[in-house]
Amino acid sequence: MRISTPNALGRAVRGYFSDHLPRVRGVSPHTLSSYRDSLTLLLRYVAAKRRMPVDKLDIVDLDAGRIVAFLQDLEDTRGSSAATRNVRLAAIHAFFRYLAASDPGCIEQSQRILAVSFKRARTRPVEYLDYEQRFSQSPLGGWSSPRSSPPPLDWCGENGPGQAGILRPSDGQR
Repeated sequence: MRISTPNALGRAVRGYFSDHLPRVRGVSPHTLSSYRDSLTLLLRYVAAKRRMPVDKLDIVDLDAGRIVAFLQDLEDTRGSSAATRNVRLAAIHAFFRYLAASDPGCIEQSQRILAVSFKRARTRPVEYLDYEQRFSQSPLGGWSSPRSSPPPLDWCGENGPGQAGILRPSDGQR
C-alpha cells in the first residue's frame, strides 16, 4: 500500500486552519467556520470544473479566473447576495495572504487573486426607535425599580444616543 504525502495545497490548508487562524490570528470559532465553509465551497467548485477529486487539487488549480467564476456562480446558481459573495471573497483573500507569506513561490498567483475586487453591496437602512417607542412599554407593565427605569434623555433622545440636549432644571416639571 502506497501512502502519499499531502501536496502544497493540502499542507497550506492544514497549516492555515490548524495553526494560523486559531493560534496566530486568534479568530473566533464562528470566523473559523465561515472561512472553512468558504474554502470548502471553492474547492468543491474548482474540483467539479476540473473534473477531478478535491484531494487531487493543487495550488495551481486555484487561479484568479476560477475564483471570479466561482464568485459569479455563487450569485447565479446559489442565489447568494453581493454581501455573501464579499464574505466568501474575504475568506479567500485571507487564505491567499497567508499563502503568499508562507510560500514565496505563490506570491504572483496570490497577488492576482488578491486583486479580485469586492462587489458593491446594497446596505440596509438601520431603523431606530424613538425614545417613547423604546421605553414606554415594559414587559412588567411599567418601570418597577430604579434599575429598570429608562435612561436619562441626554443619553438617548429623539435624535439618537448622545444627540439629545442636556436637561436643565428649568426643563423639568414644576
